[in-house]
Amino acid sequence: MRARSFCPRRHLVDAIESGLSPHSASIGRPAPALLVTAALAWACCPAPAALATTYVVDTANDTTTPGKTTLRQAVFEANGSANNIVQFDASLNGSTITLSQGEIAITQPMYLIGPGAGKLTISGNDATRLFNISAPTNTLITVKLSGLTLTHGKCTGICKGGAVYAKNVSLTVQDAVLDYNASAYGGAIYSYDSAFVYAVSELTGTTIAKNTASGSSAGFSFTGGSALHVAASIIDANTAAKGAGGGYVHDIPYVTIARSRITGNKAQLLSGGGLRLYDAYVRIDDSVISGNTSDANGGGVALFDGTATLTGDTIAGNSATSNGGGIFADDTHVSVLTYLTVQQSTVSGNSATTYGGGIDVRRVSAFTVNRSLISGNSVADPAGGGGGIAIGYAKSRSYLNNSTVYNNYAYTNGGGVGIFNAADQTTFNGATIAQNYTFGSTSNGILGAGSTALLNSIVAYNFSRYHSQDLDGSGSIFESYSLVRAVGGASITTITGNRNGEDPLLGPLTVNGGPTLTMMPASSPSKSPALDTGEVIPPPSGTDQRGLPRSANGRRDMGAVERQYPEDVVFRNGFDSS
Repeated sequence: MRARSFCPRRHLVDAIESGLSPHSASIGRPAPALLVTAALAWACCPAPAALATTYVVDTANDTTTPGKTTLRQAVFEANGSANNIVQFDASLNGSTITLSQGEIAITQPMYLIGPGAGKLTISGNDATRLFNISAPTNTLITVKLSGLTLTHGKCTGICKGGAVYAKNVSLTVQDAVLDYNASAYGGAIYSYDSAFVYAVSELTGTTIAKNTASGSSAGFSFTGGSALHVAASIIDANTAAKGAGGGYVHDIPYVTIARSRITGNKAQLLSGGGLRLYDAYVRIDDSVISGNTSDANGGGVALFDGTATLTGDTIAGNSATSNGGGIFADDTHVSVLTYLTVQQSTVSGNSATTYGGGIDVRRVSAFTVNRSLISGNSVADPAGGGGGIAIGYAKSRSYLNNSTVYNNYAYTNGGGVGIFNAADQTTFNGATIAQNYTFGSTSNGILGAGSTALLNSIVAYNFSRYHSQDLDGSGSIFESYSLVRAVGGASITTITGNRNGEDPLLGPLTVNGGPTLTMMPASSPSKSPALDTGEVIPPPSGTDQRGLPRSANGRRDMGAVERQYPEDVVFRNGFDSS
């Protein structure tokens, strides 16, 4: 039947005219570059005079039924021209359409709009892939799948995409469930774009769960294109025989993952239990990455040859058989640039065997931790270290700013932070390194190889289970306006303003306002020596870990927390940002 003009991606045109990316309005910030052109927007949306045709599926059969329209027939007819719509009759609510005639091909821009993932299922019965989406040439097409459950799709051999295979497609999957699908690569979704095909793909309100890959990327795989956006989605319990248990992203210049959960995924043999990010530029905001495992590196996230910025995230309970229980970052080539920034986030309860229970970075071009909590992470191998963070062979200076490293464990080296190469340069500014420990080492708080600098920081209460005394650090450390309670075997070069050997009188790790837990220096009955003894910097002088102003009393406090006057924490719940 004929239907009204239909343009569900009209927002692209509005975004272009306002100078924003097609998704920046939804996340409240300008795009770094205009990645979708006006020509692409108009290609996605036909001219107002063009009318789409709506085809209504009214049978769950996959074979021709007199007087009825099957899904296969509806899609075939919709392939006759661009931007047609396939919908489903209400009588199919609660039904499963089982594909008995093989996969369904989509070759034109199209919209498959289901009644809801809980109301209609399309199944491959573990015998066939569900959808093969590609244009006959390298022309970009736009396809949207929404309101459906896509399940038990399967293709064998060196096959890609158990439920959905897409080539040169701006693919949107919305309010959908993709589960129990299987292939060699991209257990649920495999999307690939040729050079100069600028696809913008989206996963919104979608669950990708319990899919498998005999190769890599059990949940989803996106390679090429100009942008990928994942929002309010769940990537759960997917298993890959190689890498990328949850998802794989490669060679995409603008990737956002927001308000999503990446949980319980597993990568065997290769890196990236939750996510494997390669040669991509990725923002992960307000998301949870937890309970993922890798038999190699990066239980939660593995980053290679790209850029990742994590903001407001929880990286918890992930594990790696080798390195980087929570996050692993590495340049694979000398000339490659890899950048990792973790800010306003919690990295906790992760474990690795050798290096970096929480985070392991090596050969990276830039590594920064801002206003974050690194706690309860561990490594077990005596030959490794860096219970909270391990840094090795960094190409430039690494920074830990206004952050707390608490209660992390390494068997031997660097219970809190392990810096392992003589060429490494690391600066701690406004950091609290407390109550980290080893089994038997002097580097319980910090193992400081290379050039390590403490500025406005506290290193205290770090200890060894084997040694009877607290030992906060070892290695060579340049120190200014900081407090190291038990210097131990560290070689300290004093610049100015230090309070070594004193007790900083820190409170417990708890809710003191802001997005993460913190340790507050005492003001009464005894005043902490860390209060108002840091660097003299007039306002504005940045914020502490909680996001509150520094130099609140005319001079910085040492450590991650700046006590305010008055310090009102009674009504804070830990979820605010002020």
